[in-house]
Amino acid sequence: MFYMFSKVPRGSINHSLGNSITYFLQSWVSGLKDTEKIKQFETLFAKYIDRKYCLSFPFARTAIYYALRSQNLPKGSEVIMPPISIKGILDVVVHLGLVPRYVDLDLKNFCFDEKKLSEAINENTRAVIITYLFGTAPNIKKLIEICKEKNIYIIEDFSQGLNAVAGERKLGSFGDCSIYSSSAIKQIDTFGGGHLLTDDDKLIEEIQLEQKRLFPSNRRFLIKKTFTNLIYNIATTKLIFNLLINPVLIVLKKVGVNTEKMTGTRNKLPISFMPKEWFNAYTSFQANVGIKELQKVEALDKKRINHAQKILDLPSSFEFSQRENKENHSFWQLIAFSENPLSLMKALSDHQVDSCTSSLELLSELSYYPGSCEMPNAHKIHTKGIFIPCFARMNESQKNIVYEAIKAIQINKK
Repeated sequence: MFYMFSKVPRGSINHSLGNSITYFLQSWVSGLKDTEKIKQFETLFAKYIDRKYCLSFPFARTAIYYALRSQNLPKGSEVIMPPISIKGILDVVVHLGLVPRYVDLDLKNFCFDEKKLSEAINENTRAVIITYLFGTAPNIKKLIEICKEKNIYIIEDFSQGLNAVAGERKLGSFGDCSIYSSSAIKQIDTFGGGHLLTDDDKLIEEIQLEQKRLFPSNRRFLIKKTFTNLIYNIATTKLIFNLLINPVLIVLKKVGVNTEKMTGTRNKLPISFMPKEWFNAYTSFQANVGIKELQKVEALDKKRINHAQKILDLPSSFEFSQRENKENHSFWQLIAFSENPLSLMKALSDHQVDSCTSSLELLSELSYYPGSCEMPNAHKIHTKGIFIPCFARMNESQKNIVYEAIKAIQINKK
């Protein structure tokens, strides 16, 4: 009987169920415009990343929009981008009249291949967005060196790289500016939010003016976010997941619905305009949540990192590229490669482990956008990289189920 109700879900959010309930109720009545509370969170987060400044926006794409616009780049300038990311960032680049140029990824660290990055830079390259996927730390010092030699404006997107390090420094502290998304299932989840961090006095002064021009925050939008968070939290509890969610996933799969993505598929078409909600003010309610989450994030990350590293040390035939330099990674996700991902996901499911592939977009293959092209490594990561459950709130019995599955499953590498 226990076996029937012991399947481990593919992921979870960091909020406890009690906190999710509390935040949902508070979102109806809490103040939204306490600028001192927002400044308090911005100051604390900047200090945590070892940056001088932080400014908060409703989305990471909004922060990137202002980071790029501040440089007054000529129309048609190229922005080097990761081939895997959220589509909203690509929409921002295109709407600014800039041209995306993709560079393939290194299969060992999921960031730009150093040689290919150097070769991609030309006289029209003006900016680069360095994105850390899955909490894996690349040789960021080398990537920064390549860009600085050519005077390229550097934006770090460390939304999945919080608490990963290079040497003695945290990711997010290297570029001209850096961006963190505090959306659902992130380590610091404030029900949305994008935070721009920098040490540049002039840049922060200019973007601060833009922050003050944002539209008033929308309580309805915030309530929707906290409600979605609560539902996701309930859905991934042991009882509800095994009694309801997992049977639903099985039925959906049998009728042909794609359930292999982390959070489903999204619209791949270009947008005709940037939505107003991208430019609503970040709220003091969210900032207050962020202050509380900052106090817990290291302890939660330690649990996830220890779990991931134990998996990597198990005797198994799984292909884990994150074994290299594992002491630097924060393992936002733990990735196993498989030439037959559906077969591996089924094998994991048979051993009571739910798994999936990334629901981030393979931007480089969006044919309706400029710059689309084939990126073999990115394609492999996107289609053959399987998320092994690795979230902070796993209990010991769930972890043991994952360990036993990893040891039991033999991967045919031919």
